[in-house]
Amino acid sequence: MRDTIRLSVILGIICVISALVLSGMYSLTRDRIEQANARKLEEALAQVLPGQNSFKAFEDLGNALNGSLGSVTEVYLASGDDFGGIAAKAAPAGYGGPIEMVVGIARDGAVRGVRIISQSETPGLGTEVTRDAFTGQFEGRSTPESLKVKQDGGSIDAVTGATISSRAVTRGVSDVLDVFHRLSALGVLAGGSSSAGEEEQN
Repeated sequence: MRDTIRLSVILGIICVISALVLSGMYSLTRDRIEQANARKLEEALAQVLPGQNSFKAFEDLGNALNGSLGSVTEVYLASGDDFGGIAAKAAPAGYGGPIEMVVGIARDGAVRGVRIISQSETPGLGTEVTRDAFTGQFEGRSTPESLKVKQDGGSIDAVTGATISSRAVTRGVSDVLDVFHRLSALGVLAGGSSSAGEEEQN
């Protein structure tokens, strides 16, 4: 009986120590992960809207669009002497999970760039959607309705063997374009200041 109690106490102590160690490790790595993600976002923002070096987060995006955002999760207004466009994060569902991406829309409503910042697609197949050969097809597009892969009657060449992943990225770009046009129609983009938040990405 004593041996059983002693063993239970030892196991309990081991569990507590393990939990404390894991908690400590999580605290140490969490900040580094968040910093790395922030740097990745900053780089993507600069890549999808070349020439812009300051972005302001658009606050209350869901309220502005009555919660109808599609796969779009965040919108940043390119700031400067004049409104330079938007860069938006989207996370459409791919084959292996959400495909996190950043899309840049110039002030004229045309796609300037697309960057995939996180994905869990099949190596050698779905991961090919991250390459410029695929994402470059979206540059210059300006109407969300026209964005479909060729299998669905559109003009975007899907990656061979990765139609689901290709559709997901195409849907993400289309969603961002749709958000841009609806925000433009509301008149909240001109000047890039009326509904922009104070948080900046430099």
